[in-house]
Amino acid sequence: MSSLKFFGLPIKEKGYKMVNSRGYLTYSRCMQEWAKEYDKSKYKNISEELGQELETLFEEGYIIGVHKLVNRVNNNAIADCFKKGFLILKNSSDLPDINLDFELTNLLPMFISCLKTSSNQVLLIKIPEEYIGYALTGDPVLPIYRKENNDYYLLPEYIYGIVDCQKDFINMDDFSKNNTYKNHHGYFANNLVYDASVEVPIVK
Repeated sequence: MSSLKFFGLPIKEKGYKMVNSRGYLTYSRCMQEWAKEYDKSKYKNISEELGQELETLFEEGYIIGVHKLVNRVNNNAIADCFKKGFLILKNSSDLPDINLDFELTNLLPMFISCLKTSSNQVLLIKIPEEYIGYALTGDPVLPIYRKENNDYYLLPEYIYGIVDCQKDFINMDDFSKNNTYKNHHGYFANNLVYDASVEVPIVK
């Protein structure tokens, strides 16, 4: 699995333990505890069925994003988000910046911990690393937002679903999956916009 920088240090997942070049999470006591707990009980208080579903998100070349919704949304709002996309914040240059809305990771223990430390609904995205400035390769980088007036919406094809983390035990009934999510992305359209982290023309 490719590595990301967390607290300024490169980290990667090895089995179900997170390690760095200096040993088993020596630089972060908090993350060390997360990993230890994860090793004891793989999904903690997430059902095995849902845990297996969420684990399929993790594959080479993709980043998983977690956004904890401040206000609870109903089924109609969820359906609208899956259809229209997710309204994203802009940075100081007035450009869409995914890092302002999402905790990004390619580490399953960190992802599970994000879910377990939330008492809200959580929006999940899965997106190719290249499209948000990580692990740039020779592959084409594609725009990921649609611009509407002065707002930017993350395209619905990158939204995987919403998990309701309010209960003590989370199961499949607490997960709303976006049926428009695509694991392969490759289309171009008018008025699409790149993430601010990608050094390419902003509007395609």
